[in-house]
Amino acid sequence: MTARVGRNLLPIGSFASRCRLSVKALRHYDDLGLLRPALVDVATGYRYYDRAQAPAAIAIALLRSLDVPLTTIRALLLCDDPDAMMEILDRERQRRAREIARSEIALRSIERLMHAATVFPYEITVREEPSRTVLVVEGTTTAELHVATGTTLARTLLDRLAHIGRQRRGPIMCLLTPGPDETLVLRMCTAIDDPPPDEPMLVIPAGAVAVARHVGPYEEMGLAEHALYAWAEERSYEPRGPIREIYLNDPDEVAADALETEVVLPITRPSARTRGTAAGRR
Repeated sequence: MTARVGRNLLPIGSFASRCRLSVKALRHYDDLGLLRPALVDVATGYRYYDRAQAPAAIAIALLRSLDVPLTTIRALLLCDDPDAMMEILDRERQRRAREIARSEIALRSIERLMHAATVFPYEITVREEPSRTVLVVEGTTTAELHVATGTTLARTLLDRLAHIGRQRRGPIMCLLTPGPDETLVLRMCTAIDDPPPDEPMLVIPAGAVAVARHVGPYEEMGLAEHALYAWAEERSYEPRGPIREIYLNDPDEVAADALETEVVLPITRPSARTRGTAAGRR
């Protein structure tokens, strides 16, 4: 038997049109439990929605037009506390801001590649580095946040130098070591004379390094890292340590486009790879 449809109930097509949603979307939201029909005719399977559901449906249409994820929309629809709703929306705002920042970095990087007409727009040089004993401050972050974390660590390092009454000898350097679960361990460091006892120090061994000089924002230095690894593989060099960034000028004194950084990959001399080895087949 077909169910009797009340005056406030609308068939799915009419309801979809009024709420600026597609029938397909409404069916999807029903399957997800996000917006259930007020009535499903057991004989025909037709879905009917109450007019009182229109504000929720239109809210979903609005939020989807802003690319808000369905999980966030569900939380907003269930929320009746203005403060809690503000927190949910602020988390979404921050997520979108990070996405925009990543897109802007990608756009600038693509433009850099276009200008150079190559995917590896760096001249790579090799030099011998002496052993250095450096004062170090350490933090764990992600690749996405490594510039912000590195900036904070650099300030912490400078504050530490002031506290112990030492001057840095040479530029500030950062060692970037992959950690577990896609984390990144940053060691911000600088060489100093006569380090006080009990200060966190690190010995950076001597050896050959490949160097790419990057000019521009720190956020775009991933291009130089990829160029270094490609260069090393092409010439059968083996990386022997984490990437280093050596900051040649001060971001407080020059514009982002004028920042100069040496991106450094410690390497061993060309290995004896042969066609018969697993390494040679890579």
